[in-house]
Amino acid sequence: MGRKSINETKRAQAVALFDAGFKISKIADQLNISWTCAKNAVKRYSTYGTYKDRPRTGRPMKITKRGDRYIKRLTKGGDRANSNLITQNLNESLPQRVSARTVQRHLHKLGYKYAAKIKKPFLKKCHKVQRLLWCKKFRSYTVQDWRHVIFSDETTYYVLKRKNKVMVWRTDAEKLNYDCIQQMNTGNGGKVGIWGGICGYGTTTALFYSDNMNSTKYCEVLKNQLIPSMKKLPNRHKFTFQQDLAPWHTSKMVKEQIKKLKIKLLDWAPKSPDLSVIEELWNILDKRLQSKPINNKTELQQCLQTEWEKITADLCRSLIDTIPTRIEKCIKARGGHFI
Repeated sequence: MGRKSINETKRAQAVALFDAGFKISKIADQLNISWTCAKNAVKRYSTYGTYKDRPRTGRPMKITKRGDRYIKRLTKGGDRANSNLITQNLNESLPQRVSARTVQRHLHKLGYKYAAKIKKPFLKKCHKVQRLLWCKKFRSYTVQDWRHVIFSDETTYYVLKRKNKVMVWRTDAEKLNYDCIQQMNTGNGGKVGIWGGICGYGTTTALFYSDNMNSTKYCEVLKNQLIPSMKKLPNRHKFTFQQDLAPWHTSKMVKEQIKKLKIKLLDWAPKSPDLSVIEELWNILDKRLQSKPINNKTELQQCLQTEWEKITADLCRSLIDTIPTRIEKCIKARGGHFI
């Protein structure tokens, strides 16, 4: 077992005593340190001019910089899901085997982190082309232009299931507390559908429903929710209506209803929820529901109605004002996915 290293003060004293003519043995006795420590302190100062410990190289790393570059090449495709597979492939080229934990440390050092895959719609080449053409077509629209577009959509919320991962602060002892678990059930406890729209001046009225949306119901939405909401907007502006390309939005019945109601429709690109700001609003509502005690469909609908009424015009504008940035990102991605 080695002796503990002496501090810089005693090393300086040992050098001073040596310069004054003292022998190493006398210095060791006077400072109550070992003869070796006294000798090394004097030798260190005469050689390097310092009382501090020199930097140590430490244990040689098992994975070199070349190995790090190989790890980056291995962390692609299906193998990136499992560090054990990366380790197995890496060990085939190393003289000394390394553990998966070592590979994980090097992955972190290289900037990698183990994260869930981002869910995005599947895009064919034709979808990317159409998205790119749409973005270039509306690239000249200003923020004010976009504030006069009513973005609409439908979504479904469940009693016992949230769209986003529910995170809480807890200790290990609290992991099974009522407020620290996410209760699950067959069918997720029931569901409530909601249709709504937003523009730079606020929200439309929302429609809540329990069965699936279809063309007949959507025609009623346009007549009973959209048109009355549009009449409440400032008359000095002409508003455009946006909807995605869901089957019940593009049916013959709905097209005739839009023509009959004289609704000005915005062209839309396929597979483009990332360009529609109302998609982000659904996530905001879902996060607000996380803190609500919801036990059945009636309570879920009441909470949704309350939270929908709390949506402010400022929130709507802050979402809509991001559209020019989204368009630029989509163009940069050549119509592909972006964040």
